[in-house]
Amino acid sequence: KGYKILVESDCTLDITGTPTISPLIYNLKEGWNIISFQYNKSFDALEIVKPLIAEGILIKVQDEGGRFIQYSKESLDWINTIGSFNPGEGYRMKVIRDTIIRVWESNLKLNYMIHNQEELSYFNLCNKGNGVDHMNLIIVLDKSGLKAGNEIAAMDDNFCVGAVKLTETDIQNNFVCINTTFSYRDTENGFKEDNEIKLKTWNGTTTQVVNQSIELLEGSLLYKKHESVIVKFNTTTSLPAFSTIGINMYPNPAKNYVNIRFSEIPLPGTKIIITDITGKLLIRQNALSTNEILDIHSYPSGIYFIRTQLRNSNKIFKLIKR
Repeated sequence: KGYKILVESDCTLDITGTPTISPLIYNLKEGWNIISFQYNKSFDALEIVKPLIAEGILIKVQDEGGRFIQYSKESLDWINTIGSFNPGEGYRMKVIRDTIIRVWESNLKLNYMIHNQEELSYFNLCNKGNGVDHMNLIIVLDKSGLKAGNEIAAMDDNFCVGAVKLTETDIQNNFVCINTTFSYRDTENGFKEDNEIKLKTWNGTTTQVVNQSIELLEGSLLYKKHESVIVKFNTTTSLPAFSTIGINMYPNPAKNYVNIRFSEIPLPGTKIIITDITGKLLIRQNALSTNEILDIHSYPSGIYFIRTQLRNSNKIFKLIKR
């Protein structure tokens, strides 16, 4: 059997006893099961569940961090983000009927390596650690215009419940997965079921943050514990129309005036917004020309933020006022 343990901080639970003798025998019931993996080596996870796949009864596997194994109609293949079953770990496994599988150590392939995701630079997760009762978002990147180093965040209201920084491998695979965590203990540390799934992207080169329009391919656009959804970006609306426009601010530091320079005439609706360090709105005006001049002489010395905005697309500059 396997068991879920909720802890307040990282720790190690040491268990001593007699080593497990091959094979591992799993009695699985229809629906979700929790199994333990008791061999002292790591083995290819997909290889272990192949008997269930061959029987046509496996639906999904998840580990404690929300990584998963599941078939995708979009890719016509099994997606394995778990990589390997590891010693001393537990796994959730969903099957469509009762069954028994025997896992012989001698028949298994050794550790299956998956590429590690990079540390986030922009988005901050509302939960630390493994999380709980994850939902998996599979995002098809075709024609999204995103590149390695860009970040995608899954949002529930204003809370980032999962995020990923894209790698070259993700771009080559044409999809990326985000593991989102459920909000437990009535705190804002994850998604709430049946809330709408929303995605944001961050471009590390332009520093633009965009609320993306998404198209559903499989599943539901509502957060559900243990479920999966496959989406792609609606390319007709997802990328900001002024994403290719160069925008510069000068001088910086500035004393009386600051220039906002556009490489071409800004699109209708483009706004320039100045706030102080507390977020108080000071100036909000439409950008009508390639060079907008802002009068800042009456403001005290300090740090200010200038944002150019078109609908959900932003570019933010930090200004030092002398």
